[in-house]
Amino acid sequence: MDLNDKYKEYFKQRKYLISVEPMDGYNLKLGFADKKNGKITELKMFNCTSLFTDGSVFEFIKNPDEFNEVKIIDGAIAWKRNGQVYDLCPDTCYVESTIIQ
Repeated sequence: MDLNDKYKEYFKQRKYLISVEPMDGYNLKLGFADKKNGKITELKMFNCTSLFTDGSVFEFIKNPDEFNEVKIIDGAIAWKRNGQVYDLCPDTCYVESTIIQ
């Protein structure tokens, strides 16, 4: 299944980000549910190393202390730094992550 097919399949039954947990190796353990504030029905692992390109706004999360400050803000995976929020689209993270449960 190519990436376009994965997105088409995802949007047929959209998932909602319920939890995020930083893991070793710049991985995020993501919990998704079928509805907002629902029970986690799927756990996935998203690797953040692709965010570390030169000049990326996410370069600061190479620092493990910063990376571990991840949280959910307005339904998105996010980090706060100097009063600004840097976030990732949960839809993209769902499609581009690996199922762990």
